[in-house]
Amino acid sequence: SNPVGLALDLRLGATVLTDPGNHLFQATSTARPLVSGRVNLLTYTEDFSNAVWQSGGVTLTPAATVAPDGTTSAYSCSEGTGTSLHYFVEHQVTYVTGQTYSFSIFVKKVDSKYVRLFSYSDGAAWMAAVFDLDTGLVAATDASGTSWGVVSAGVSPAANGFVRLSVTFTSGTSSAADTGFAMSDSTDFGFYGLEPAYAGTNRSVHVWGAQVEYGEATFDYQAILTDGSTYPATGFPIFQKFDGTDDGMATA
Repeated sequence: SNPVGLALDLRLGATVLTDPGNHLFQATSTARPLVSGRVNLLTYTEDFSNAVWQSGGVTLTPAATVAPDGTTSAYSCSEGTGTSLHYFVEHQVTYVTGQTYSFSIFVKKVDSKYVRLFSYSDGAAWMAAVFDLDTGLVAATDASGTSWGVVSAGVSPAANGFVRLSVTFTSGTSSAADTGFAMSDSTDFGFYGLEPAYAGTNRSVHVWGAQVEYGEATFDYQAILTDGSTYPATGFPIFQKFDGTDDGMATA
């Protein structure tokens, strides 16, 4: 017959599985087997004005148009007219060398032809993919630095005139790496996977819903509207995330 399974997490300092305090909401918060449905590793994924996102050479304007989810929450990203790089990045993701990740964001063309997704570390190693918004195709991919590599890149349709751009890559660092979006006027690769600095002409696009996740497959977008310490679980896979040192399964 099928036994009933009981998942237990040992109280911090316990030496046997039957020691009291073995439950999901025990007092020792750092030893709880957290219930988790999180896929997206980024934070503030629809709030590009938040301090976790840093920009250069662009103006980010909130509530500029209707996003793929039907809310007026998409940003306008407009390049400045100075000769510079035109981008915004988040610094919050800590990658693992050799691990595969996918980075995606929703984009709607206004009057810019080329945009790119990129990630870089240590001021030298990087990966990037350039997309042609006129053709809806991947224009170019490249990577530089030990272990960094682009596995694939793609474009898929989304609601309200958006497309979802994605790039799957192999990380070449086991530390935090900047990951972000850039405006472009060519498919050239240069500084950090961005092209050499160019003089902007106030071209713009609409952007919404950034995501970094493990693996090659791109999951449905998951909104992480805060710093990620709390996030909605409804509709996402739920599992017990043990800490790997004092956990176990026992029959009831």
